[in-house]
Amino acid sequence: MENSTKEHYAGKMIPCVTPKDKERIDREVSRLRQFANPGIVTLKELASTDNMKVIVMELGEQSLADIVKDHTSRGVLVAREVVYRVMVDVSSALAIMHREEGGRTAHGDVKMENILLFPGGHFKLCDLGAAESENGSSTPSVMSQQYVSPERVESDTTRATCSSDVWALGIVLHWLLFGEAPFKSKSILKLGQEITSFQVSMIGESCGGEERALLTRMLDPNPGSRVTSSQLCSLGVFRSLVNTTSALWKLKDADDKEHSDKLKISEQDLSITKRSLQQAGEVLRKEREDRKKELEMEKNAHSNALHEVTTKLNSLKEKFAKLESERTEDQAKASRLEQQLKRDFEFEKHAHRLASDSLKNEQITVRRLEEALMAEKMNNTRLERELAESRLNQTLAPYHAPQPHEQIETPLSLVLANVTSSQLVETEIEAFFSQFGYIIYLFSNPPSNDNQTPRFYIA
Repeated sequence: MENSTKEHYAGKMIPCVTPKDKERIDREVSRLRQFANPGIVTLKELASTDNMKVIVMELGEQSLADIVKDHTSRGVLVAREVVYRVMVDVSSALAIMHREEGGRTAHGDVKMENILLFPGGHFKLCDLGAAESENGSSTPSVMSQQYVSPERVESDTTRATCSSDVWALGIVLHWLLFGEAPFKSKSILKLGQEITSFQVSMIGESCGGEERALLTRMLDPNPGSRVTSSQLCSLGVFRSLVNTTSALWKLKDADDKEHSDKLKISEQDLSITKRSLQQAGEVLRKEREDRKKELEMEKNAHSNALHEVTTKLNSLKEKFAKLESERTEDQAKASRLEQQLKRDFEFEKHAHRLASDSLKNEQITVRRLEEALMAEKMNNTRLERELAESRLNQTLAPYHAPQPHEQIETPLSLVLANVTSSQLVETEIEAFFSQFGYIIYLFSNPPSNDNQTPRFYIA
């Protein structure tokens, strides 16, 4: 923004919603007023809108981080004159804040982004929102990880101190001298390990002896032996830096005087600034109302969508419940069917066992019947044989076997006639005779003629 004198200012707009927001804004404004000096940006005005605070300050040309980034992209380091000027301006500003009269207030967030270049080539500290007395009771501030001192890494609850401000300024000096930070890890855990294990012997030797000696004192891991901001201004090496830039200091003083004259803003200019802020507030209010309407519309749309989704979800729940009920019923049916199948299987198994036992019993009965039939056949055979023997005995009774040395002469025709009368064929007679031990003997002398009857002996 600008006023009627065409001077430009920076407006830092900060939401003021919670008590913490208000506390931070009040603390920053209070510190800007308390430590007004050439090394800290000048507060011009504090304006308010709905839920918004605007801190109006003098406008710097660019930050030290932008300067280093520009030089790094071109592959060159920042000029030594610029390095010295940064050290002189920032250490002087810190020395004022660290004085006992100032309550030993730590800036709490010293980094290249908070060091601004102003016309005339001098640098100033900005963003005092984290500034707090070492003996204060507020919540410890949070600063950029690469600038945190070892003692703050080792204890997360440790608040910023004047000594940690000097460490952070040492990190800035390392950036300026070497074009990079001493700690390069992107992991917060590894970065903390690098910081706590840092030793001054790790500092490169490409810089001058006095510069390295200064950096060694500022990056001392022990806060008790680390150089203070007031000691920086009295060190021999620092005085040599100041002498090197004495011409720049004179230019700085002239610039400061000229700049101080230009900063005398009339009441009218302030009124214009206030009106500008009010107009900006109106624009913000309108934008906020429009955004509120949009959010309301989005909320209604989301509500309708949510209702639709809820309805579908309830419908799906009902379908799921129905399917679950059907599934439970099917499971019950399947269980009953399985039990019925088991019962049928057991019944069939029992029936099969009974049938098998019955078959075995029938087989035993058949075998017994066969054995009985065979015995009956044998008995019948025996009876038939006895009957045949009886018949044969009856037939042969008249022709009983002779006693020893007794001969019976019987005509063969008579024997055959008797046998024939007994209704036995010749083959059967031979079988019976052979079976019962009867032997037919012819006479040793055959008949002498045809009329002679042949004679047999039957024994």
